[in-house]
Amino acid sequence: MEDLTLLLPLKVKVNSGEKAIISCPFCGRKHSVVPAVVKRFSLKDFEVTCRCNESFHVKFEVAKRSIHDFDVTVSNPLNDHTFRNINIQLLNKNHINFTCKEQLNIRKGQKLRVSISFPTPHIPHIQTNAIVKLVRGNFVSCFFTKSIDLS
Repeated sequence: MEDLTLLLPLKVKVNSGEKAIISCPFCGRKHSVVPAVVKRFSLKDFEVTCRCNESFHVKFEVAKRSIHDFDVTVSNPLNDHTFRNINIQLLNKNHINFTCKEQLNIRKGQKLRVSISFPTPHIPHIQTNAIVKLVRGNFVSCFFTKSIDLS
């Protein structure tokens, strides 16, 4: 009698932007899958044929990144001041919102420099400009001058 668990898709957890390792449930052979393939097939299951000539279904479960996975530095290019003790509230391809424990000497319309480092070393860090759209107490909301890719 055939094992029914082999008929279900093999769920493989993978971090966004990283390659996945699939182990054949029949022979145990490991297969490496590049990030582009992971991204392409992340929403559906697909069939894999191993070198042992057995076929099985795979479904990728791509982990979403948290804003806390990124190392973000915000600085004022006018005086080269780097803001310390910032807490990121929102980070997406167009915006960054943060709070800062130090006294803020910035105003609406001012340009800031934002540096973002990724948790995976193979993705280069991003340096971009952001325009302040709101300052309220220690809260700052900015939009990027160009969209950034956080995937």
